[in-house]
Amino acid sequence: MCPNTLLYRLVQLWETGLARFWVEKLVPRADQCFVRNEKAGTSAHMHLAAIQLEDLTSAFFILGTGISLALFTFVIEISAGKLLAYLDRASIVTGIK
Repeated sequence: MCPNTLLYRLVQLWETGLARFWVEKLVPRADQCFVRNEKAGTSAHMHLAAIQLEDLTSAFFILGTGISLALFTFVIEISAGKLLAYLDRASIVTGIK
């Protein structure tokens, strides 16, 4: 096995235990992932509650907006390319430049 290959380097990284260390330190555990939430009617008493899907609504909204803009841009580029190809063919047929 050639020591310069990416696979060799990845295996070496895994065997040293560094990848497992990163995973253990950087990936949060679900039981440690809490948000502060107010009880209904009492703002003085706070309790910890697990993150719910409703807490991530804005993240999904931003993701959807980004995907929509990317799709819109892709469709515009495809349409513009087809329009330019059509106009190029039309100018060749009519002799207009």
